[in-house]
Amino acid sequence: MSKYSSNYTEKIIKLYELLWEDFHKISFEQFKEYKFNAHQVMALRQLHNTPFITLKELSERLNLSKSTVSGIITQLEKQGVIIREIPEDNRRIVKLSLSDDFMKDFDFIYVKKGYLFDAIKNTDFEYIEKIIYGLEKFHTILDSSIKSFNAFENKK
Repeated sequence: MSKYSSNYTEKIIKLYELLWEDFHKISFEQFKEYKFNAHQVMALRQLHNTPFITLKELSERLNLSKSTVSGIITQLEKQGVIIREIPEDNRRIVKLSLSDDFMKDFDFIYVKKGYLFDAIKNTDFEYIEKIIYGLEKFHTILDSSIKSFNAFENKK
């Protein structure tokens, strides 16, 4: 199999990249319904995954300047989507989180699951099971490889 491993590796990486792009496209399309632009969507995702992140950390994660991110946050704050907090003990930082009202109205899980459900609802159950089996197997292979690598690194 090692003779073909390089070809399979390239195919797997390409498929992973295509799936990643597909999920981003799906997500952006669904966020558009809420009138958010691409940078706002990226900020919202980060804030959903990392509540109370600082403005500096958010700008680093988004690979955007602090002033650009501050502008994005200002727009979202005006819409009632984001809460900007300045801690009493350190007035130099700004902590960001999604507002409770936004979290009640917007279901991040539905955005992901809803589209995926619509995409596969007419797919043969057998194919869906094969996809799930393949993804689970791939996860097991990667997880095992990570554990082996970590064990090797810890012995050094």
